[in-house]
Order: sequence, then structure tokens, then C-alpha cells
Amino acid sequence: MDKILKRLALITHWLCFAIGIAVLVAIVLLSADLDGLFIIMSLIFALTSLLVGSAIRWLFSGQFYLLPWQRHDGL
Repeated sequence: MDKILKRLALITHWLCFAIGIAVLVAIVLLSADLDGLFIIMSLIFALTSLLVGSAIRWLFSGQFYLLPWQRHDGL
């Protein structure tokens, strides 16, 4: 059961990472059409998404990794 939870946490980390990167790419592509406040809010959302994914993985693995491809021996 512990291994399943760690794998789900890793999947969640990847999902949050993908959402954060997608928002950053959208900001880069559409920055000319967006308002400054919207860009700031989007950057905060992307950073929060990255940190939430890392925190969820940290909750189940016991080690904090900002990037989802960093692994430890438990998986």
C-alpha cells in the first residue's frame, strides 16, 4: 500500500509540474495580449502548482524534490 501511495504522489507531482509548465508556456506565447496583473497572477499560480506537487510528494516520500524526475530509492 505504501508503494502505491508513493506512486500516486509521484503522478500528482508530474501532473502539477505539467500544469505549471503549461501555464508558463501560455504566458510566454500570449504575453503580448495579456494584462500585467493577469501575468503576475498566472506566474504565482504556476509557482504554486509546482510547490503543491512537490509538497504532496514530500508528504508521502519524506524527501522534498522540486523536480518530478528526481527519485529516491523508495520507488
